[in-house]
Amino acid sequence: MNLFLTLLPLVFSAAVVTADGPCGYGWHYYQLGNKCIKIIESTKNWLDANAACHQNGGRLLTIPNEITQKFVNNIIMVRDHYWIGLTDIMKEGSFTWIDGTHLNTFNHWAEGEPNIFINNRQMVDEDCVHLDHNYNWNDNSCCGKDKKFICEKRGPGCEYQNGGCQTKCTESANKDWAVSCSQTCQKGYAEENGKCYDIDECTTNNGGCKQLCVNTRGSWDCRCNPGYKMTENGCKLGEDNPIGK
Repeated sequence: MNLFLTLLPLVFSAAVVTADGPCGYGWHYYQLGNKCIKIIESTKNWLDANAACHQNGGRLLTIPNEITQKFVNNIIMVRDHYWIGLTDIMKEGSFTWIDGTHLNTFNHWAEGEPNIFINNRQMVDEDCVHLDHNYNWNDNSCCGKDKKFICEKRGPGCEYQNGGCQTKCTESANKDWAVSCSQTCQKGYAEENGKCYDIDECTTNNGGCKQLCVNTRGSWDCRCNPGYKMTENGCKLGEDNPIGK
């Protein structure tokens, strides 16, 4: 879909993004979809808005399912019209997301949408989609009235909180950026009723520790009693009294 990014020059001047959560200042992390989402309050037409998102490291928002729709509804602070990355600019009546995927069974069209607008007996192309005041989808002219817009970019994936997985996290190579959690628990965890629970290694032979055993998530530590210091050879009290692992 590079066509959308080259039709008009990139005109977005992005503010400096400071560290604030896994996505940076002003971005909301949608972990389930591994997306960073940002509400842009300045207004542009659809083409300029998409170019602005591209300049900011992403693209206009895609909403593949109801869960994503509800997440976006919750982070919009001011009800208004916001461009999203859905269009039939390539083929009339065949709506496609900006990542190239076709509109699936989920949609959130407002009543009577999408439609064809007639102005002074002239048909007006309405090829680009925005959210209305009720978070419903409405098609409109891509180069018509400027609107606010919503950008998305790939999230940190498995690098942040293991992608939300209790098991092994794998990043998807698909266009949706999602991560998947394996059905096998990571080392140090045991599966029970479909969930992974931390194993307390200290309950078996004190974890192999000579003195203190401290359980941690997925592992354990051997530590020394007060007055002792941990060395390469274990806990020591003085220089010739090694006690420990």
